[in-house]
Amino acid sequence: MSSPPASILVLDDVPDNLQVLSDILVGEGFQVRPVASAAMAFRTMEARLPDLILADIKMPGMDGYEFCRRLKAADRTRELPVIFISALGETKDKVRAFEAGGVDYITKPFQAGEVVARVRTHLALGELRRSLSQLNLELEERVRTRTRELEDSLESLRVEVAERIRAETLAQRMAEELEQRVRDRTAQLESANVELEAFSASVSHDLRAPLRSVDGFSTAMLEDCGDQLDETGRNYLERIRSSTRRMAQLIDDLLKLSRVNRSELRQEETDLSGLCVRIAADLARDRPEPPVQVAIQPGMRVRADSGLMEVLLENLMGNAWKFTSRCAGPRVQAGETVLPGGGRAFFIRDNGAGFSMAQAERLFHPFNRLHSDAEYQGTGIGLTIVQRIIRRHGGQVWAEAEPGQGAAFFFTVPDPFD
Repeated sequence: MSSPPASILVLDDVPDNLQVLSDILVGEGFQVRPVASAAMAFRTMEARLPDLILADIKMPGMDGYEFCRRLKAADRTRELPVIFISALGETKDKVRAFEAGGVDYITKPFQAGEVVARVRTHLALGELRRSLSQLNLELEERVRTRTRELEDSLESLRVEVAERIRAETLAQRMAEELEQRVRDRTAQLESANVELEAFSASVSHDLRAPLRSVDGFSTAMLEDCGDQLDETGRNYLERIRSSTRRMAQLIDDLLKLSRVNRSELRQEETDLSGLCVRIAADLARDRPEPPVQVAIQPGMRVRADSGLMEVLLENLMGNAWKFTSRCAGPRVQAGETVLPGGGRAFFIRDNGAGFSMAQAERLFHPFNRLHSDAEYQGTGIGLTIVQRIIRRHGGQVWAEAEPGQGAAFFFTVPDPFD
């Protein structure tokens, strides 16, 4: 919807001037109210104020200066823009006009274009002033509203701060109590660990002694009385010796598993490649046939507990050595790879017996074995030890394999300073 045309009041006591100005402004689409005296102008404005006034200066009764001063003195008409239009062209006349409150001055004789341009300019300025005034009112209201909101928020914040102080005080007291409980519990655990270590050593000694006796007497019987036994008797004694050795190995593995859980984790720069080289040399010396082709990637280093890493690699490489013992051209590889999602993993890979991935979940459970003693000897503890070492370091361990195609064991060791 378009706005109505601007209303302009034209004040001039000369009818010809009044008519000319009215015609010019009406022709430009303005709504014009022509009046011949200041008194008539005030009466006309009682019903409705114009948007702008064009006023002559020299008029009978009340001149233009006084008319403008009275307008500016009243609250209702103070903001009305007044453009003086007069034949008085001296500077002092213009100064008086602006001192009275006029916004512009046009000297007669005038040009129609000049009148229209100045009228449009001051109407636009008036509209801008009104917009700015409205905006200022809206801003003041927003400021008042926001001030009230901030005051409410400040009060809520004061309440919240007071509650938080009380909560923090309570939390601090609870933390101190918890810390004391932790200290007490730690002392109890340390004492229990010492007792458990002593108990493990005692159990180990008490279990090993009769096993050594059984193995020793079995060996003596084979050596001293072997010629008096038939093949079945000698076979029984060999089976007794094999069982005692397996029991001794099981005791050793259980003690290792126990120590993995209790030992203090010492993070240090660890050369995995160097450990693999040394372990491979020990394995080759213990089982020289069939010769194993070994490939160890140089420069593999992690920040981890070097003692536990050595135990881990002994178990993984020992497994690779064991499960390649029946294949032609056994190969064992130790290396490092980049994972698809970023990060790195280390692996021990062999071309030995392998296994079905459907059984992979059983690998890391204690005493779970995928092969019988007749095929490959073992206690079923080694991979459990591997998993617990990796978990203590915050990493992961998993396997990939195919029956008859070998197996690969992967593990990650996060850097504790990342």
